Amino acid sequence: MKRALLVLFVLALVAWGTPNLISYQGKVEKDGSPYSGEATMEFALYESESSGTAFWSESQNVTVVDGIFNVLLGSVNELPALPTEGCWLEVAIDGDALPRQQITSVPYAEVAQQTCANFQMVHDTAMDYTCPADGVLLIGWCPTTGRWSIKIDDYQTSMNLTQASIISKSVTAGTHHISVGTAWPEDFNPEKDYLWAIFMR
Repeated sequence: MKRALLVLFVLALVAWGTPNLISYQGKVEKDGSPYSGEATMEFALYESESSGTAFWSESQNVTVVDGIFNVLLGSVNELPALPTEGCWLEVAIDGDALPRQQITSVPYAEVAQQTCANFQMVHDTAMDYTCPADGVLLIGWCPTTGRWSIKIDDYQTSMNLTQASIISKSVTAGTHHISVGTAWPEDFNPEKDYLWAIFMR
């Protein structure tokens, strides 16, 4: 299935007590219409726009909702320090590689400040998150064990989530209830498991 990726929001460095992450958002279309469903995405960083060997890579199973997806690069494999002389990101969707995009330092500070301000985390299986406007809610669940599902208001994921799982959902302004569930509540570790969310526009 051929899919086209249109980047809507570039990159931002985010850090909070875990290794540095890069928030990445895009839009996936199929036959000219927004795609909804699961997609396997591979991400790789290069020091060259068109050649060379990737100095970092990871693969994620991404949930796309109404064409929009959000991922945190570095949530699977820890990100190294980015080279100051130039860095390009290559994205492949279900094996189809797209042209590399340069990561620039200009938007880092502004977007990182916005993202950190919108970051909320709890060592719990539920929380309420208030979105300041219409946008996209990026939600992550980091359990130590077990298989889980995530629910946002009346929308529930149909996939089983394991460690470092991330989903995205288009949301309206206001408060939304986020929760995770499993058939085995004893799998929850209140000291190590955590639920987090970031609002993106």
